[in-house]
Parts: sequence; structure tokens; C-alpha cells
Amino acid sequence: MAKKYLREPETLAVDPIVEPPAEIDHVVIEVYGGNKLASLTKLLDEPSDGGTLVFGRTRRGVRNLGQRLRGLGYDVGVLEGDLSQRQRDRAIDLFRSGRLPILVATNVAARGLDILHITRVINYDLPETHELFIHRVGRTGRMGRSGLSISLVNATELPKLHLLERSLGKRLPRITGSIESHMAQAGALS
Repeated sequence: MAKKYLREPETLAVDPIVEPPAEIDHVVIEVYGGNKLASLTKLLDEPSDGGTLVFGRTRRGVRNLGQRLRGLGYDVGVLEGDLSQRQRDRAIDLFRSGRLPILVATNVAARGLDILHITRVINYDLPETHELFIHRVGRTGRMGRSGLSISLVNATELPKLHLLERSLGKRLPRITGSIESHMAQAGALS
């Protein structure tokens, strides 16, 4: 195209910007016959050096999860597509400033949310695609920092997990057993 439309074009080469790969530890907590909410609250009770971003699949599910967590005494914000822009901005500003330690969100927060202090991403519900998984977990481990990605999976989500792993080309480490042993095993990862 350049030969057809340009006379004596010049070519400039630029060195590509090479960013170090994100240092994100991944773990899948298998919650069979158990309660995902109980597993989530155990994780949220563990101390964290930064913010925790919890992803749900649907707007209604995210709203309900946020309400349930607030009812249990957690300081949590909600970010989903049915909120007004003002409500979204407020939730993000509170989370970004650290005044809100937990943000429960749909995939609306999977892209473009650049907050450096997110140390944990928890997939309460698995995303539909591996691309969304990558975008979700990419909210932690920013700018050379380390991060932790935790996916809570029940028996009905196993086929989706296997498809996700096949698309990623790797098997994610598992933690199995009781909720209490989850925390003991998760502590060993830190």
C-alpha cells in the first residue's frame, strides 16, 4: 500500500516496550458440597496488604453478593452495569483511595480499571471465556507487583474450569478439603 500511494516513504523502527510478566499466583479452591459464601468470607477475613476485587457473573448476582457481605459486616462496594455513572465513579474512587477494601464487580471492572493496590482478585463466579479470566486477574500484579488470583469453583463449574484451563494451556493449582483447610493451604501459598 505504501508503494502504491507514497513516493519515497521512510520506515521507522521503534524498540518494543517489554513489560515484565505479571507475578500473579493462581489457585482454585474447590468448594464441593460447601458454601461459596462461607469460603469467600474466610478469604476476606484473612489480612491483605491491599484491596480485594471480587468478580461475579451477573449484575443481579453481584448486587446480591454485595448486600449479603454488607449484612455480614464487610465494608464492600458494588460495581455493575445498572449503576449510574456517578454511582460507579463513587465506588471506584472509594476503592482506589483505600477507604473501601473490597469491591464486588461484574466484568465491567475487568478492563480499564488501573488500581495499583489490588493484591487479590477472587473469581466468585468463573468468567465465560479465558480472555475475560486474563483481564480479571490482570487487575492485580500491576507494574511489577505481585498478586493473588483465587477462583472459587463448585462441582457444576468443573466443565467451565476445564475449558478455561484448556484455553490457557495450563492446569491451575487446586486446594481441596474443608473450608478451614482451604485457609491453611492458602496460607502456605503466601
